Amino acid sequence: MALAKSERRPIVGADLVAAVATITHGTAARALESLGLVRSDVVDAARAEPAP
Repeated sequence: MALAKSERRPIVGADLVAAVATITHGTAARALESLGLVRSDVVDAARAEPAP
């Protein structure tokens, strides 16, 4: 979300995915872990998505 604000562009789904993947505790973190996803990889992939 901070990235969208810093670039002055609308928030897109990839921004939300990146924000959720940075959470280290709680349901979102456990869900990513149970899916076998590495949070840093999810953040990197979300940030690599082209902006609309």
